[in-house]
Amino acid sequence: MTYNLQKFSASILIIGAIAAVCSAAPKSFITGDVRIQPLSETLVRMEVRGPKGFEDRPTFHIQNRDIGGAEAEKSAENGNIIVKTPAYSVHIPQNAGNLDKAYITDSAGRKIWSKDSDEEYFPIECRWPNSGGGFFYDSGKLLGHAENEDADKFLWKKESSGNWFILKNKATGDYIYLDKDEDFVCCGKPSSIKQAQWQQEPAGRGFARLKNRAHPKYYLHIENKEGFVEYDTKDTKNDTDTPLTGWHSANWRLEKKSRNRRYLPEPTEKTKAWMIADEPRYVPSRWEYNPAPEGLKNNGWDMSNNAEDIYVFLPQGNWKRLRQDFIELTGRTNLVPLYALGGWDSRYYAYTQKYAVNKIKKYQTRDIPLDVFVVDTDWRVGASIGYDINKKLFPDMEKFISDAHRMGKRIVFNDHPEPQAEALEREEVNYRNKGLRGLFDIGLDFWWFDRNWHTCIIPPDGIAKEVFGMYIYDAVTRDYYPHRRPLIMANYDGIDHGKINRPSNIAAHRYSIQWTGDTRSHWNSLKDEIRNAVFAGVYGPFPYLSTDVGGHMGDLTTEQYCRWVQFGTLSPIFRLHSNHRWTRAPWTYDDPSESVVRRFMQMRMRLLPVLYTAARENWETGEPIMKRCDLLYPEFEEAKTNHQYLIGDNILFAPVYEPMKDSPKRSLWLPPGEWINAFTGEVLEGGKTVSAELNLETVPLFVRSGSVIPLAPNMLDTAKKPWDPITLDIYPSSKTAAKAQLYEDDRMSRDYKQGFCRETAFSCKPENGGKVLDVKISEADGTFQNSLKERSWKLRIHKPEGVKTISRVLADGKQISWQLEEKDSAKMPFAVEAGSPDGDIFVITLPKESVYQSRNVKITFE
Repeated sequence: MTYNLQKFSASILIIGAIAAVCSAAPKSFITGDVRIQPLSETLVRMEVRGPKGFEDRPTFHIQNRDIGGAEAEKSAENGNIIVKTPAYSVHIPQNAGNLDKAYITDSAGRKIWSKDSDEEYFPIECRWPNSGGGFFYDSGKLLGHAENEDADKFLWKKESSGNWFILKNKATGDYIYLDKDEDFVCCGKPSSIKQAQWQQEPAGRGFARLKNRAHPKYYLHIENKEGFVEYDTKDTKNDTDTPLTGWHSANWRLEKKSRNRRYLPEPTEKTKAWMIADEPRYVPSRWEYNPAPEGLKNNGWDMSNNAEDIYVFLPQGNWKRLRQDFIELTGRTNLVPLYALGGWDSRYYAYTQKYAVNKIKKYQTRDIPLDVFVVDTDWRVGASIGYDINKKLFPDMEKFISDAHRMGKRIVFNDHPEPQAEALEREEVNYRNKGLRGLFDIGLDFWWFDRNWHTCIIPPDGIAKEVFGMYIYDAVTRDYYPHRRPLIMANYDGIDHGKINRPSNIAAHRYSIQWTGDTRSHWNSLKDEIRNAVFAGVYGPFPYLSTDVGGHMGDLTTEQYCRWVQFGTLSPIFRLHSNHRWTRAPWTYDDPSESVVRRFMQMRMRLLPVLYTAARENWETGEPIMKRCDLLYPEFEEAKTNHQYLIGDNILFAPVYEPMKDSPKRSLWLPPGEWINAFTGEVLEGGKTVSAELNLETVPLFVRSGSVIPLAPNMLDTAKKPWDPITLDIYPSSKTAAKAQLYEDDRMSRDYKQGFCRETAFSCKPENGGKVLDVKISEADGTFQNSLKERSWKLRIHKPEGVKTISRVLADGKQISWQLEEKDSAKMPFAVEAGSPDGDIFVITLPKESVYQSRNVKITFE
C-alpha cells in the first residue's frame, strides 16, 4: 500500500479543504487561566488553559487563526481586565479561571454579547422521526410543533424551581403551560404558575416525557400531528393500541444547543455577535488518516488538551463579513472539479458491467449530457459491506472504469462502511485505507460515503458520524490523489431523508457535495428539496447540496418527473436517482420527459461558466451558488422565501412544485428592476410579486434587464471541449450598465489555491439613451496549466424594445458585419446558436485573438 504522506512543519496541517497556516500567532492577552486573542476587527477568541496549556495548533474544527489580527491594548478596571480594540472590548474578571463572566461591548460601550446569554436557550426536540416537524415553537396562544428553523421562537430557557422547571420562550418570553379548558398546550402567562411547571420523566436514549405540576396525570405529545402539541394520560392508546409510554411522539430532548453545531444567523438580522465553540478540541495527527506508526494512541491525534475555547464573531450587522470570517477560521468548501457540475446518473440497482456500459452509451446516442455515473452499493460482494468486487456482475471492473473514462465519464461507488473498530483505532484505519485505496488503484474517481442507519463509522466523542466520515473519505482521497481536488459525496449532517432536523457541525461545510438522504417522489418532497437547497446555502455555507432528483422512492407522473428535472438542472448538482424498484432514466417516461431532460441539461451545460464562476466565489467568500433573494435584497420581506433563488446576480428561477391542475400559475417575487421572461420575452417591473403562466416544457426563469451572461459551447460532457468560443448573451438596458466575470482554471487540480487561475471581466454600457451599446471584454488576468491562449467570442444581443435594426458595429475600431436570428419559440434560453424563444437576436462574431488582448465592440441601433 502506497501513502503520499505530506511533510508538515510544526505550524502547518492540511486537513479538509485548505492548508491552515497558524505560524503568525495573533496577539494574546492572558489573565489567570484565560487567554484573549483579537483575531481581527470582527472576530475574537477566548480560551481557557487546557491540561497542556493554551492551544496554538490547528484543530479539527478550527483550521486558521491568522486572519489579520487587530490593534488591541489591555487595561484594568473595577476588578476586570479589558482588552480593547477600535471596534470592541472584551471584559473578564482579573485572574479568571473560566469564561463564565465574560462579556463584550461595542465601540460605544454597549454590551453586545455575554457568555450566559448566548448559552441559556435551546430547542426542544421530539424523538419521533415521522412527527412532521418535531420541535416546539411559540405560535402565539398555542404551543406549535414544526421543523426547526433556528428562529428564536423555537428556543427555550429552563428556569428551575425546586424539582420543577419553567420553559420560557426566547422570542416572546411566554411560558409553556397546560390549561385543561384548551384542547392543545398553551403559550403565554398562566393563571397559576403550577400550570407552567414541568418535570422530566426519563424515557431512554437522552429523551424524557414531560409531566405537568398542576395536572400531573398528563404528558405532552404530538402523536396526531395536528401542528400543535397535545396532552394525554399514560394509559391513552393510539391507533396501534400502544399506550403513551410507548410513543416516541411523547419523548422530548431538552438540552442546550451544541456549540459545535450552529446555523449561520439570518442575513437580515443585522447580527452584532454570534459564537461558536471548538468542542471537543481535538488536534489531528500529522499522519492525517494514514496509518501512524505502531504504538501511537488514536492514530496520532492529540485528544488530551480539551478546554473551553470559544470564538465570537462581531460583524457589525454585515452578514458577508461574518460568513467570510467563518470560512477563514473553520475552512473553505472544496471547489469541485468541473465535471461534478455536469450530469449524473445514479440508481440503487445491481448493474452488470454490460448493462452499465450500455446505459452510458445510451445517454450519448440520445444527446443527453452526462459526466458522472454512480454504481451504488451492489458493486461489491454481498452488496452491503466490504471492498471485494462482485465479479459475477463486473467480471473486469478495471476495464469497466477504463471504458467509462474513454467515454469521458467519471465513476463513483457508494460505500456503507462497516466499522472494524472505533474510527481512530489502528484496525479501523488500516482496514478503511486498504479498502478505499484498493478501488482507487483500479481507477475509481471518488467515493459516496453513505452513512448507514444501523452500522457506520464510530467517530470520536462529540463529533457526528456524518462529519467524521466525511473527514476520513476526504483525507484518504486527498492523500491518494495529491494533485486532484478531493471530491466526495456524503450525507448532509442535519437533514435526514429530506427533513431538516438540526444544525450541522461547524466543520461539515468543508466537504463538498452533501446529500439529503433517501427522499420520496411526491410533490411535497420536491417542495422540501427546493427549500433544503436554498436553506443550506443561507444558514450554513453549503453550496453543493445534492437531492435524489425524482426521489429515491415512489412512482412519478410525467409532470412530476419534468418538474424534478427542471429544478435539478438549475441547481448546483444534477443527479437523477431512484432505488431498484423504479428508474429515472429519461427514455423510460412519456413525452415530453426525454426532451425536457435533453433540452434543460444542454442549457445547463451552456450555463457552466455561470455555475463555475459562482462556485469559485463560494470558495472565496462562502456565499451560496443558489442565492436566496434577501442576500441581495434584505429590505424586502418577500425576498426570504426558500422556494425561489438567484443563480449569480442576474438569473432568477422559481421552480414549480405543484401540479398545474391545482396551480396553473406560479406566484413569485421579482427583485427591483426590469426582468425579462427568458421563455417569452415579457418584460416585468420588479419589486413586487407576479404570476407566471405555466406549461410543462418551460419554467418561470427570468433575466435581469441589463445583464451579460457568459455561455459555453454546446457539449455532452465537460471532458471533450474547451470553452471556445465564449458566447456573451446580452440583455441590454437603456438605463443600466452590466458587469460579469468568467472564472477559469484547469478544472481538476488544486493549483487554483496557489493562484493558478484566470478571470476575464465583461461590461455592457448603454450610451446616448440606449441607442449605442458599448461592450468591453477586458484582457484576461492570470494563467494556469494548458490554458487557452487564444479565443474567439460571440455576442448574442437580445433585441431591445423599440429597436428596429443595427446601423453599425465597430469591433476594436473596425467596422464588421452582423447577422439576425429571428425569434424561435421552440428554442431554449441561453442558446449559443440559431434563434431564441424570447425574441430576435443580433449576432456578432469576433475572430480569435489572444485572451490577453482586450476587445471592444460598439453597436449603434436604429
